[in-house]
Amino acid sequence: MTVRSVRNNNPGNIDRGSSQWEGAVPGNDSRFETFATPEHGVRAMTKTLYTYQDRHRLSTVNQMVSRWAPPTENNTAAYVNSVASAMGVDPNQPVDLRSNPELAERMITSMIRHEGGAEASTYFNDDVVAGGIALANNTAPPSNTGEQTAADAE
Repeated sequence: MTVRSVRNNNPGNIDRGSSQWEGAVPGNDSRFETFATPEHGVRAMTKTLYTYQDRHRLSTVNQMVSRWAPPTENNTAAYVNSVASAMGVDPNQPVDLRSNPELAERMITSMIRHEGGAEASTYFNDDVVAGGIALANNTAPPSNTGEQTAADAE
């Protein structure tokens, strides 16, 4: 059976909540959000990490991953160390994901692997991650669906 993060196009296993995510669609998962595309799932991950930094003033991998995957549900220390290692940073070193897209990409890619294993890493490949981050930064090319978005209208 396909891993949950892939089934839901939700690479970070973001819980359902009050957020009205761009690209969210009705799904069969009672706990986690479901997204229309894998890029929308990566966008939501990216936006959440930006919120951690901007609103909650979390600046280190240790702080962000500890909030993302609390010890009540996860082996948070292993998660933190895995992500920091993949990023090539100390877990307690301040990082700025918004100003360093390459670092954000490494963090998100590592978190995807931790959340969903090899299957998720293959599905949410480098192009999908780059596309999702571009959506989060409003730098993605317009979709070819023929639908006009608010950003296209400006």
